[in-house]
Formats: sequence, structure tokens, C-alpha cells
Amino acid sequence: MSSPKPSISFASVSAAPPLGASFAILKRCNFFPWFFLFLTILLAVADPGFVALAAQSSISKDGSAMNNVARDSVAKDSAAKNSPAKKNGGLYFACERKLALKGKRIKASDWLGKTSKTLSYGDRAVDCDSLYSEEQLFERLAAEIKSSGQPLTLFVHGCCVSFSEDLIQASDIQEALQAAGLNGPLLAYDWATPCYNYAGSLAKLPGCRTNFTAFLERLVAKLGRDKIVIVAHSLGIHAVQNYCLQAQKTEPEASQVFSAVILSRPDVDFSSFKTSEAALKNFSGKLMLLCARNDINLKLSSFIRRAGYNFVDDPRPVHDNYLRLGQASVASGVADRLAVYDISHLRLRHLIPYKLIAGLLSGETSSYLIERADGGVLEVKNRL
Repeated sequence: MSSPKPSISFASVSAAPPLGASFAILKRCNFFPWFFLFLTILLAVADPGFVALAAQSSISKDGSAMNNVARDSVAKDSAAKNSPAKKNGGLYFACERKLALKGKRIKASDWLGKTSKTLSYGDRAVDCDSLYSEEQLFERLAAEIKSSGQPLTLFVHGCCVSFSEDLIQASDIQEALQAAGLNGPLLAYDWATPCYNYAGSLAKLPGCRTNFTAFLERLVAKLGRDKIVIVAHSLGIHAVQNYCLQAQKTEPEASQVFSAVILSRPDVDFSSFKTSEAALKNFSGKLMLLCARNDINLKLSSFIRRAGYNFVDDPRPVHDNYLRLGQASVASGVADRLAVYDISHLRLRHLIPYKLIAGLLSGETSSYLIERADGGVLEVKNRL
């Protein structure tokens, strides 16, 4: 009879630095699986190319890399000049980091992901950033929703993302939405993930769940039901799951709090999703899941867990619980119950498919060929 597979867990992820954890694991387990685990984590810590991928760098509509906020600002300024009569929604943020307004731009403690005791709120414009109170934020969002006649888009980023990168990703989503005729405001929720640090991002999840749920409760109370669209990416989906689970307990009769919810490449185990699936569907006017067969980041996340490196928030080891919901082989299992889109053919690695998201929300997907495959999964391909 084969011996049971060793499983190493840590009471606190932050207490187990990736390199130190890897050496400890190597001493206790068979050499080769843990040696590859060590190499994988070493790449995530030291290799710049891999780090850029792990950070989920933004891409523009044509697939080129976005390097800084200035480039994005120039693009938005040019778009504004070309359509002066068109009023677009603002780009706002709610942030768990310690922020400081230095000159015209906000500086954040990105590398360590230092959090503040209270959330910070503000907006990013072409020429400057602004900070203000939660009440002022809610008033501005409500006014823009009323004037545009369109819902707020709430974006929740994934792991290893800095404040600046979060706003770049949010700006890219907003640009795609505006190109599709959706001109409502966009609010980026930044949960203070440390740069290039997956274990550190996981350590932030418990606090993120609590803070995001409380914030979203206040936001929904102010804006009302069916006034919000949620786009959550990778690990950020944990926060949305938690809100729906908690809201279902306090308001079991409530439904369709959000116009739509898009789960982009979920770094979530299947058992966790099964627990929250009913709540997610109940609170969403439309629930959509984006998955892929060739997502290297999700394969890495799955591999680390399969090797026995279990984080504090992972469920107890069960068959295949290391697989991630964003992997097409897992997502296909729920295609009979919700809209599942396989975006493998877009070849975006772990990046956010901005244009597709805008198309799904606007109902205009003519740029893509979407065909139903076996099992009900909708395969997405670029039209030639």
C-alpha cells in the first residue's frame, strides 16, 4: 500500500516566506517533486520575465503591453478630443493601502502592500489624482450613474498587483467599455496585494474579504440594487464570493443585487465555488465565467497545491481540490448551470480579456466567433 501523500500547511502564510518554506518542504518530502516546487517559487521571486507574467500586466486592445499610467492618460486625452460632446464616466478607486498625495499623483506602499486602518477613496484624471471621503465618492458615483443611465462597473484585481498597476488595469477595462458604448463610472477596489508575492497576496485575503464585504454593503445601500456590474479577476473573486455568502445569510430573500458578474480566470478551488455558487447566481442578473486550458498562472497555482503546499485558506485536501476553477477542465463542470466562456484561443496567458468583457456586457461580440462546444462551454475565437 502506498503511503499517503505528504501535505505541508502553514498557520499563517505571511510566516512562511516562499524560499524558506521551500527549503523546509524539501527536507521533509521526496526530493524531486519538492525540488521542482522550489524552482517554481524561485522563478516567481527572482525571474523578471516570470514576475511580469505573475503581475498580470495590462494589455491594450491590440495586445501590446501597457507600461505606465502616462501612456494610458495620453490615449484617454486623445479619445476625449476626438469626441468632445461625449461624457464619459470617471475612474475611481477604493484602496486598502496607505496612500499619500505627492504633487499631482498618489504614491502608495506597493512592495510590502502596507494596509491602512481605513479605506482611502479618490479618482484618477488625466492631469491629476484626487483624494476624498467615502461619502463624497458615493455621491459622485450616484450622480454619474444617473447622468449616464448606466451602472457602475466595480473591478476587483487579482494577486501581486500594485496600486499603479491596478489603476492601469481598471483604465484599460474602462477604455474597452467606452469603446463599446458603456460610459458609466468605473470603481477599482485595491486590496493591497504586495508586488510579485503570491504567498503575500494570499495572506491579504482574509482582511480583503472582511473589508470588501463591509464596503460593498455600504455601496449597495447607497446606490441601490441592479446599479452595479462586477468584474473580478483571479484571486479577487474570493472577495465577491464572501460578499454573496454573507449577504445571503442576512437577506435570504434578496436577489439580483448586481446587473452582471464576470468571474475572469478564477484562482479558486472547485469546492469553494460550489459553496458560493447559489449565492453568486442569486445576486447576479447574469453570471459569466471566463476560463482557459493554457493559463500558465493557474497551472502553477494548481501545481503548488498538488505538490502539498497548502495555504491557510485552502480547504482540507480532497480529490482534485488543487485544480482551479479558471482551468477549462474544471469550469466545464458548471457549464450546464451558467455561461462559461473558454478563451484559450485568445492566447492571453493570465491577462484580462478587456475587449471581450466589454463585448459580453454590451452584447456586442461580433469581433469574436463564439461556438458552443461539448458540455455547453462557449469557445471564443478571434474572427480572422
